[in-house]
Amino acid sequence: MTELTCRSSSLNLGGNMRIGIDCGSLTVKGALIDEKGRVVEREHRVHHGEVVATAQQVICALVDGHDRNRLTLSLTGRHAGPLAALLGIEPADPAACEIAGARVLFGRVDHILHVGGGSLMLISLDRDGNLLSFSTNSACAAGTGSFLDEQAARLGMTYNDANAVQPVDTPPPIATRCAVFAKTDLIHRQQEGFSREELWCGLCNGMALTALQTLLKGRELKGRVAVTGGVATNPGMIHYLRRALGADREVVVSDDSAVCGAIGAALDGESLPISQVLERLAHRPSFGPASSRVHRPPLKLNRSRYPDFSVPVSWTDADGNEVRIHEPWKESDGAREVPVLLGIDVGSTSTKAALCDENGRVIADIYRRTMGDPVGAGKKLMSAMRDIERRFGVRFAVGAVGTTGSGRRIVGAVTGADLVVNEISAHVRGAVSVVAASI
Repeated sequence: MTELTCRSSSLNLGGNMRIGIDCGSLTVKGALIDEKGRVVEREHRVHHGEVVATAQQVICALVDGHDRNRLTLSLTGRHAGPLAALLGIEPADPAACEIAGARVLFGRVDHILHVGGGSLMLISLDRDGNLLSFSTNSACAAGTGSFLDEQAARLGMTYNDANAVQPVDTPPPIATRCAVFAKTDLIHRQQEGFSREELWCGLCNGMALTALQTLLKGRELKGRVAVTGGVATNPGMIHYLRRALGADREVVVSDDSAVCGAIGAALDGESLPISQVLERLAHRPSFGPASSRVHRPPLKLNRSRYPDFSVPVSWTDADGNEVRIHEPWKESDGAREVPVLLGIDVGSTSTKAALCDENGRVIADIYRRTMGDPVGAGKKLMSAMRDIERRFGVRFAVGAVGTTGSGRRIVGAVTGADLVVNEISAHVRGAVSVVAASI
């Protein structure tokens, strides 16, 4: 059984207060509403797939310090199903909750643009504030918060770093319709000399355009637009949304935009007394490790001779370089010079190096994450090469350097590469070499 622990209530505010919980793709949001419909507390936590456990923490935090006898709870959100089943209540419709919450936060609006962790919604309202039309995104997360979070991590930026970036008038173009293309574009733009801050502006601008293109499909928004969802807390995103919609559009944001759906759930959702909520959460079953079961037989290369990539010596250093030595040097070989040819593949996600002897045989290879910094990744590969030299008492005499991948030009310039070649040509040459060696 799972035990729920909250601090005892020490404050009785009086009146009927309501808690709304919004279980989204990335986070669980909660809002505590007083008897006059005012937001008095809010919580916002990343759930990492543990929706019920995180919701339990959010509920506990909102309950603390308040009279439980006067509290009720309601639910909404795309991922509220498991929690709703546990509590025995029906989750409220997310669009209806956004409308109810926006009415509290913004008053009269014509459109609600919701940009969440994994979802986009455009809700258009009539003059009386009732639903007029609704559109949402597909399963693709382009234009949502999860996309932006991933790219921020690749650039090594925290939320505070991102929020401190001042928007630029001409941000670099970034292909934000696909995370794979965005990674490659970031590397290309870095090679053109754009700073990390300018790249962030390019991402925010591209994401704003992608969100609008996904939802509007050529239509035009008129009137007052409220922005809700976690991404509404990103100043860069709001700046470029305003610019994309045009100066004649009034775009409004609230400090509580991220919990708009939770506010709406508290006001309009089916409710359950908080005492029953806490009791059912306290007695929810604890599940052990999931048992494994084979649904389909594994795919096997029964007729193919798969190359053997095992090596006698390998390690991962403090910088995250995964080093593999194909032919270890003996102690008697120490302090001698080893002629090598160096190949570097600078990809949008990972950066690799291969050290070959004069006959083209690979004697060592190094793998690491690019992390949005191709030059920095290249430097760490060089550091790993020095570490190999120290460990084996040898010195590499690099006869030639070749670079490929999306960051080939900038790393090629830094290293003084003899050859800068496209990925297709490099892959063909490498594949032919591997296949020939395995025959």
